[in-house]
Amino acid sequence: MIVYIRKKFLQPLLAFCLLAGSLLSACTKEVTPLPGAERGNMFFYNASVALTGQVASPTRRRVNFILMDSQDSNYVWDADRVSKHPYFEGGKIVSFPEMVNGWATYWPVLTGPHTLRLLDSSGTVLLTDSVNLDKQNAAQVFYTDSCGYFRSVVTTDPFMSKEKQIGMRLINLSPGNDKYFLTINKKIPAELPAATHYGDHTGYIAMNSDRQDTLAIKVFSVSDSTNAMSRVSLIVTPGHAYTLLMSGYPENHPASYKDPRTGRIISLQTTFVIQALKNY
Repeated sequence: MIVYIRKKFLQPLLAFCLLAGSLLSACTKEVTPLPGAERGNMFFYNASVALTGQVASPTRRRVNFILMDSQDSNYVWDADRVSKHPYFEGGKIVSFPEMVNGWATYWPVLTGPHTLRLLDSSGTVLLTDSVNLDKQNAAQVFYTDSCGYFRSVVTTDPFMSKEKQIGMRLINLSPGNDKYFLTINKKIPAELPAATHYGDHTGYIAMNSDRQDTLAIKVFSVSDSTNAMSRVSLIVTPGHAYTLLMSGYPENHPASYKDPRTGRIISLQTTFVIQALKNY
């Protein structure tokens, strides 16, 4: 009888134990989740006098959108004023997203190649750019114009934070033929370019800085090293990165131009300025 019970029940019992053991190991095994979509960061800056005039105009017909991977020039945001595309409008005339205390803030975007189309206030495409976004280096897109001819500077400059150093980048978006140089705390820094002109852009240049410091920065024309064109103060901290951005028309620029798209005569004022952006 005992032999019969063993034969009848021992084999199913053994099978049950093996099944329970396998289930237990399956429950305790580490499961690697499926990879999610990686995102990078983007920032857009408007240094264009013509574009600013459109954005600030009370008669504009629509928001100046930057279409991302889209050709829908008739795009409008929904009733809640939520946009799936970046834009310049209202409180975001200068940048998208808005800067906070001089610091750039970033818009999360899927990594990979993207096409950007800047629209004017009538929905006409002004510029088309391409950018390949990764998760390490933010893409920063700067717009400007020279007498109604628009251009962009698309940057994906890498920055490696280091002790006792800062990263300093120069971008010159001031239209014209003049060349400019900088002084920092009354000295011409050897690390920076001797001169820059319209459209120039450097990467983040390493400069020694072993403590928090306030930099007094001035811009001069190469043709006049006596009279500063503009100045700005910047508090820097070791391990961080900054951009010195020159934009606007200098004093010696013609006072008007004929708009290449509308044929209208556009009056200009002296708007040259240097600004300091805090990036990282």
